[in-house]
Amino acid sequence: MSRKALYSAIFAAIYLFSVSCGSTKSSDNNETTAAPETTDSSSEVSETEVPPPDIEAVDCGGRDYVILNRQHGEYSYPFAEILSEEENGDTMNDAVWERNLYIEEKYNLNLVSYEVPTGNQLSTAKQTILSGDSTYDLIMPMISDGFSLAMEGCLTDISSLPHIDLGNPWWVDSMISDTSIGGKNYIICGDINVSVLNAVGATFFNKNLAEELGIGDLYQIVRDYEWTLDKMTELARLASYDVNGNAEVDSGDRFGLDCSTFAWQPLFYGTGSSMITKDENDIPHLSWDTEHNLTALGKIVSLLNERETTICVNHYSEFSSDLGGATFNLFSNGQALFFSEVMYGAMQLRDMQDDFGILPLPKYDDNQDSYYSYVHTNNSSTTCVPITNSDLDLAGRLLEDMAYKSYTTVRPAFYDVALKVKYSRDDESAEMLDIIYDNINIDLTLVMNRSGLTIDNTLRSAMQSGNTDLVSLIAAQKSTCEAIIDRNAETILNLEN
Repeated sequence: MSRKALYSAIFAAIYLFSVSCGSTKSSDNNETTAAPETTDSSSEVSETEVPPPDIEAVDCGGRDYVILNRQHGEYSYPFAEILSEEENGDTMNDAVWERNLYIEEKYNLNLVSYEVPTGNQLSTAKQTILSGDSTYDLIMPMISDGFSLAMEGCLTDISSLPHIDLGNPWWVDSMISDTSIGGKNYIICGDINVSVLNAVGATFFNKNLAEELGIGDLYQIVRDYEWTLDKMTELARLASYDVNGNAEVDSGDRFGLDCSTFAWQPLFYGTGSSMITKDENDIPHLSWDTEHNLTALGKIVSLLNERETTICVNHYSEFSSDLGGATFNLFSNGQALFFSEVMYGAMQLRDMQDDFGILPLPKYDDNQDSYYSYVHTNNSSTTCVPITNSDLDLAGRLLEDMAYKSYTTVRPAFYDVALKVKYSRDDESAEMLDIIYDNINIDLTLVMNRSGLTIDNTLRSAMQSGNTDLVSLIAAQKSTCEAIIDRNAETILNLEN
């Protein structure tokens, strides 16, 4: 058994013992339970050439540097971001292994990844840190869990770490600036966090069905900046068909759009909208009742409840045990023209018989200057430094160097090989991916959804019920949501660490 395998076994035993002694928190994300798919080494990875950061090595004397992660292998988290025991021919594994080896040799340390089930990571981190236990040097929670840990005073402000240059291309600067409050930020996202790249919103479409319907070149529609919510709705209506001929709308028919109520997120954020905006002092304020937002949400709730056009699986009791799995199955079976999901959907569709293509999220209207993307905050990780880590100098060195080496090895393995070659069906989809990844944003509304803010649940309920009276819905909850946002902001601003 390798040394890293031994550490994993020891940590697993410790974790199982701790779980048996107390209750654990389960995950609230039950959208998909599709089986994970393994990768292979069908393509060579070309490293991105860029000068490394000017950071001198520090001899750590062979110490273990322990990073708390969630277990990989689930449909939404198929790739290990830290764990790689040896080269095995798997494209992603070998890229992570090369990155880790670079860090271990430069700093004379052992990177140790301790993985726990997704639903238990937050409680594991919180209990360990608040007890003063310094077992974990870094933590890689889901973004919303990272914010929750910050609220509990468990994390160190990223701005206090030396050596990190957020202007470097290996950091997702837009996400970092979007999640700051009063200039303070406790979560950082970069190419270490490959799950961020894998959880970016996209629109999948059935190429065979598009050709059958004669709807034209969808890729050219995108290039002409005409891919909007109205255009998507117009084309989706063309695909509706009573397959079984029973004169009723049911799950055996063909539809224009396949989704769950979760789809409000990618469809809304593709319109360049945001529920929370920040003032000149970087303080967040609720702004979900603007005319732009209300119009966008109105179009989305109407589309999701146009039963002949859209199969929203939440409307069908037969799918209640596996909503996400149902959406994948329906699209894979050729029962929908469009499928609103995030990027890990491409992996699940690898065995789909019909050809599929990938498009960006539709725009608000023709006047929107570019296509926008968003990140699923419950299925993408961030990197955090716990307050129990006393060596912030080393933490800053390792984070900058790991992000740099991830940029040159791990990102190309995922983006250029796994995504563009293995999981895309045509060159045009690869072109669309560049558009999708060019403008990634995140809204504090979703970042705070584990910290008291329930806007996501409210809108999912509206999407399911077909409630188009959004003005009244928002007015009824506005003061409560404003109070939660203000409380969260005040908590962050008052943190001393």
